[in-house]
Amino acid sequence: MIRFLILFLVIVALAALAALLADNPGSIAIDWGGWRVDTSAGLVVVATVFIIAVAALIYRFWRWIRRAPRVLGEARAQSRIKRGHTELSNGLVAVAAGDAKTAARHAKRAEALLDEPVLTLLLSAQAAQLAGDEGLAESQYRSMLERPDTEILGLRGLLGQAGRSGDRNAALKLAKRAGELRPGMPWVVEAGFRLAAEAGHWQDAEAALDRAERLKLYPADEVKRNRAVLRYGAAAAAAAVGRAGDALGLVRGARKLKPDFVAAAHLEARLYAAEAKTAKAERVLSDAWAKAPHPSLGALWQQIHADLDADKRLARLDVLLPRNANHRESRVLEAGAAFRAEDWQRTRSALEALTAQDTDPDQRVCRLMAEFEETYKGNAAAARDWLVKAAHAPQAGRWRCRECGHFHADYEALCPACGAFAGLQDADAEAADRARSAGLMAAPTETREALAAPEPTSGSAAAG
Repeated sequence: MIRFLILFLVIVALAALAALLADNPGSIAIDWGGWRVDTSAGLVVVATVFIIAVAALIYRFWRWIRRAPRVLGEARAQSRIKRGHTELSNGLVAVAAGDAKTAARHAKRAEALLDEPVLTLLLSAQAAQLAGDEGLAESQYRSMLERPDTEILGLRGLLGQAGRSGDRNAALKLAKRAGELRPGMPWVVEAGFRLAAEAGHWQDAEAALDRAERLKLYPADEVKRNRAVLRYGAAAAAAAVGRAGDALGLVRGARKLKPDFVAAAHLEARLYAAEAKTAKAERVLSDAWAKAPHPSLGALWQQIHADLDADKRLARLDVLLPRNANHRESRVLEAGAAFRAEDWQRTRSALEALTAQDTDPDQRVCRLMAEFEETYKGNAAAARDWLVKAAHAPQAGRWRCRECGHFHADYEALCPACGAFAGLQDADAEAADRARSAGLMAAPTETREALAAPEPTSGSAAAG
């Protein structure tokens, strides 16, 4: 619209000028070098305009001649870049599709067409990695380390390779360098936390976890759980080298973060017991039992009172059991202690309550039933049946790694099998959750019938 208006104004001006010259033709005389030219003013104006137009055309042609090589070069370069980006896009699509051969071909063409190492090196490395050529991939990633703009990409690629090969020392060094370059980048923070934790560098791991918390990389409850496990790991390491005071401070911090942390309560109570602080150990175990009863806690309670006779151990157990009286672990602990104290009525009552809520008795329960049948009822055949069941029954108090699935007798911050951090979970709790979800919490008929059998006569009981 503006151009049209300008053109219109120019045409109007020329028309006005032509009308002016037509109304006032005038005359012009030029006397130069013995020549005399007489002409009208209009013709001079027209000739002047023509000369200017010709000069402008000649100037524009001269400029085009001068710029032609550069314009043609730019056009070729743009075409080259366009073809390079096409090859790059096709290569990335091939990588995503898992076509290693096609990806490598496009990567080679893109590298020849483009001067963009950030993209071409990355595509070449991914294509080589997809083809299983880890050596070439590593070479490409290491080439990225030589340029400031691609170093972080090279570090990430090498970090992934180190993780797949299990070289944790190399991975830790790479993560440390990445942290120096990009301390606030989420994947750098996550890798730094995970690798430091798996290496047992508890303080470095907690510092990385602090950064992750500031960046909101994990939910708040996961941050709290990870911090508790980190402090437990540090406490266990301190306890292993005799630094009981440091260990106690750390494990108390772990329990404060996660009050139902069974392993932390066990370690804290064990440290107190080692210092002959029985009352404090009992208090820790009682608090933990109220939140999450576990066989390891019950075993430690019995161990702390091992110097008492069976009757007194049973009486002392009455301090612990009421904190979570209806839990299956309370029933198991009570049945075992009552049996050893030869309190048959209490043993039978505990076993009845236990089997009423447990469809899959573990080895402890099966052995208790076998001992009860043989010692109290004098039924050797039933005892043998229970011992056979015990051989196939699940073990109690084990910890299962959610990463590799291995079972372990004791809790550790790092899975002894695969090294996963915070991977161990209470296998009994998992099994109970599965049973509840399947609606299988009714007592086995044969167990109920065995406990409901008539009382033996005094002559049939070995210790009646």
